[in-house]
Amino acid sequence: APVLLYLAVARPRVGIPAVGVLAALIAVSTVVLNAATGGWYGYYVYTELLHQQVAQTLWVGFWRDDILHQQWPLLALIAIGAVAAAVARKRPAAYYFIAAAGLIGSAWVSRLHTGGYANVLMPAYAATALLAGLTYGGLTSKLALAKAAAVLTQLALLIYPIAPQIPTGQDRTAGAQLIARLRTLPGPVIVLRHPWYATEAGKGTFAQEEAIGDVLRSRSRNAAKTLTASLKAALTTYHVQAVVLDGTFDLHFFGSELARDFRLQRQPITPSRLYPLTDVRTSPTLLYLRKHR
Repeated sequence: APVLLYLAVARPRVGIPAVGVLAALIAVSTVVLNAATGGWYGYYVYTELLHQQVAQTLWVGFWRDDILHQQWPLLALIAIGAVAAAVARKRPAAYYFIAAAGLIGSAWVSRLHTGGYANVLMPAYAATALLAGLTYGGLTSKLALAKAAAVLTQLALLIYPIAPQIPTGQDRTAGAQLIARLRTLPGPVIVLRHPWYATEAGKGTFAQEEAIGDVLRSRSRNAAKTLTASLKAALTTYHVQAVVLDGTFDLHFFGSELARDFRLQRQPITPSRLYPLTDVRTSPTLLYLRKHR
């Protein structure tokens, strides 16, 4: 958006048609996709974020923790370049700074969303990498030591052990056990936090817990009401035969229908636990089977 605004002002013969074409594409695609999804496209793309609560600590925390704390060497390099350009009376490349502002702004807005995780920072980090790279190339050889020190320091801060990100043999065994167990279960199966496992086992496709939670905690009551009815229907009308939860903390998603129509099995779904290597460390554990098929 900032780049389009800049082009519309600085290069109107380019910018104004670009704005018009983009507006037309957005309008047409929204109408078509909204009609194809019964209105859910417009809800997810526009309405949901506007109805989510704001993570108040990230008004400042985004700049302090996500940007300054993580990328201070690159920011120092960019600052050095800005001072050097001012001393030399060089005109800054406004386009790149405006593009960077748009990237950082999009990351900030996404981070302020209470469900925003660290992956939404990628546009902001791309922006600082872009500006730092341009700055590095534009600085004179007299500042070679300073700019090299900044880049090397940033790279050093980015170092992390790779081994913990690679599944072990035990992880692969646990995954194979889980898929095999799911295949033995009757009918469609909901694996609430990890629905892709049920899909891989040929047991149907369902929404993931985080996506469900985003809708239910949204202040858009109509969407939450519709999804709650869909969850209940999945246990009654759609003949789901089994539900797998990571823990009792997810029971609230289903209400009384799960306790009424399903029975918790005494043993965990598999003897080995399958944990994700990143993010929330929970594992598919509790198996609920329908009482009467």
